[in-house]
Amino acid sequence: MIPLPYDIWLHIASFLHEDTIPQIISVNRSLFNIALDHRYRQACIGVCTSSDGLDRHTKCSPIRDGLSASRIRHLVIHEGSPYTLPKERVVTVNKRKLSSWDFLDRIRARKTRNSSHYDEESALKVSNEIIDLQELLSSLGSVTTLEIRFRRYEDAIFYPSKVGFLESGWTTLGVGLTNLIIKSTLDDIATILRPPTKLIQLQMFTVQILPITGPSHNQTALLKETFLPFLETHRDVLRSLTLECMKEIDMSSLLASLPYMPNLSSFRLAHIFKHPWRVNISGHKHFLQAQRSLIQHLDLQLLPQPSVLQHPGEGFFEDFNRIAFPRLKSLTLQVTRHTCNLPEQAIPYLQQYLPTLTSLELRSFTILEDDVVRLFSLPMAEYVDPAFDVISHYYENTNGVQVYRALPVALPQWNLYSLNITPFDFYPERLTFYVRALLATLPQLQYLCGVEREELLTSPLRARTNYFPGN
Repeated sequence: MIPLPYDIWLHIASFLHEDTIPQIISVNRSLFNIALDHRYRQACIGVCTSSDGLDRHTKCSPIRDGLSASRIRHLVIHEGSPYTLPKERVVTVNKRKLSSWDFLDRIRARKTRNSSHYDEESALKVSNEIIDLQELLSSLGSVTTLEIRFRRYEDAIFYPSKVGFLESGWTTLGVGLTNLIIKSTLDDIATILRPPTKLIQLQMFTVQILPITGPSHNQTALLKETFLPFLETHRDVLRSLTLECMKEIDMSSLLASLPYMPNLSSFRLAHIFKHPWRVNISGHKHFLQAQRSLIQHLDLQLLPQPSVLQHPGEGFFEDFNRIAFPRLKSLTLQVTRHTCNLPEQAIPYLQQYLPTLTSLELRSFTILEDDVVRLFSLPMAEYVDPAFDVISHYYENTNGVQVYRALPVALPQWNLYSLNITPFDFYPERLTFYVRALLATLPQLQYLCGVEREELLTSPLRARTNYFPGN
């Protein structure tokens, strides 16, 4: 083989059809091994689809044997049969028009996400195959990312076997595991998240709690019983923590009880409140205050119920303004369910971080022209020279047509690489100039609202060009 870097050969192998791979072994065994590395780099137990947020550039192949198991880096345990059943076992859904009762019967009878129905013989067969799969656990020591995406109510036939596979596999899977992702209901997570020993290499832990219908236990108590022991055990190794729960659970109680994590640099929290903002956020402030000197990447989606008494977002900026993050590099905020104007308290809050941020994203806030001017103008942080005004603007009346101009003052020392905001009252003819002003003001900025800098600069400066679709 030509002495090319391994990554290049891996890319070449990605173009090979799976039926071609076995034919390569007699021609080029090295390329054959690389092709298998690519094919099984991300593998699954269950049925994975492109809508699951997985790596679309890597086919999620099912585990077959020890040869494939030893190559897996990203293992996904998903709902559905761990193996493709014989075609005669699959019953295709009739596309005739269903009555409402037929539709309800289909929902009750559904066993997997691909709407296939399996008889007891098929279930027993697959259960035995999972038992055989456990024999491959000794070959799964190369797994670095484990993604768990199954629920007992959606995966009734295969759920017990998969739980058993996990229980017996934690010791082997945990040897090199650096990233653990769980997407399931709280009741299921309480069953799944029980590694017998510490995952000593674990650096990233992501959990998405899915809502559940029907009766359940005390969710707040179960939340703490499930996560506190695990996070206490791994407090000294975690570098990234993501907690997402789009259901009404008292997250503040959990956050107040979380241990100090000496290496945590990235934190993402997303959840909804049952009531308006000022309910119980003492735990939020306690945890962020304790970790503030370490956090470099912060993503907060705190969504309270709408209130007619307070501007959405005002509560956040008032309550968290005193919690400073001296090492913050990227900030993503969404503190309202509905689109609204940026509150007054947001400007001084954001200004303290702008000189050092590399990424800023404000979701659900519409940014007015004056907001941008004030955001990139004084007062800034204490160490910023107060002698300049970053963006000043004026209007010219030429032949009765009002044209917007922007005079930028460059800030080359700033590191802002990506800025994602939503312009609100910008007229297209003025927005064009504003875009150019921001790019000139921030020389390091490469992405503005998802559009590359080069594309914005090379586009003709037309008065009625709207650079932001939907504005």
